[in-house]
Amino acid sequence: MNPLRHGYMLCEHAVFYPLLEVCQKYGAPVWCYGAAEVFTSPIFFDQIAADFPQVNIIMGRMGLQYDNASAVAIAKRRTNIYLETSSSMDFNAHRAIKTVGIERVLLGTGTPEAGYFSLELQKARNAAKGYENGEAKILGENAARIFHIQ
Repeated sequence: MNPLRHGYMLCEHAVFYPLLEVCQKYGAPVWCYGAAEVFTSPIFFDQIAADFPQVNIIMGRMGLQYDNASAVAIAKRRTNIYLETSSSMDFNAHRAIKTVGIERVLLGTGTPEAGYFSLELQKARNAAKGYENGEAKILGENAARIFHIQ
């Protein structure tokens, strides 16, 4: 889901909640853009995760630079929120892993069109150093588990 591109706010539950109900029914995760934007502020994820505790929610962009601290704090409180690293700064990827654990952080793949995917890989690998199976987890094992394909 990308509220910014599709013209609704995450707090508009009448728009977003029907999809989450389907995800809950079928055990499917949902990816949602979660940047520091009025439409997609990480703050909105807190209530959504509380209302749908059985749905794994991947917060794309994990607050970007401006709201990463909020994104990580909310993910720490809501264990069904996973953080995805696209376009985040290296420091923010380290903070996410240190706070919520390597098992709840995923390589961000939302940047190939920008031409710096190799930097995304490097950032994820650097952040995962020192964690048992860290690189394997952040580069794919976590996603495979969340999407039920392992």
